[in-house]
Amino acid sequence: MSVTYQTLNMSNGGGNQNLLINPRGKINQANESDGVLSAGKYFCDGFKAGAAGAEVYRDSDGFRLISGSILQLVPNNLDAGRKIKGNLDVISGSPTIRINGGTDNELSDAQAYITFEVVGNNSKFTRLILAESET
Repeated sequence: MSVTYQTLNMSNGGGNQNLLINPRGKINQANESDGVLSAGKYFCDGFKAGAAGAEVYRDSDGFRLISGSILQLVPNNLDAGRKIKGNLDVISGSPTIRINGGTDNELSDAQAYITFEVVGNNSKFTRLILAESET
């Protein structure tokens, strides 16, 4: 098993706070089920299936996304035009991050929520991060 690590540069005005709640998927206070989920169905605190649904499992070493996407709506407390970056540790597969429907590196807007989404069939990942960051 190989793990790919990336670095967020918090200099030049970036923040060091992860804006996501439950970034490792360990908290499930409502005891929601993972597995095959319809669109918008929550499976742990903060995370739900994307618009096409998802098949996702929370293993001891991370999220295992078989199909679809998972997302979190993050309250947007940033000024519009701030650089925000998403990141994760890849265990296997090729998961990608979309912020507000774009890439993993976007500018904040004036919307009430930032949409953080992970897409990647047959992928496994952990340690999700969304932060104000230059790079």
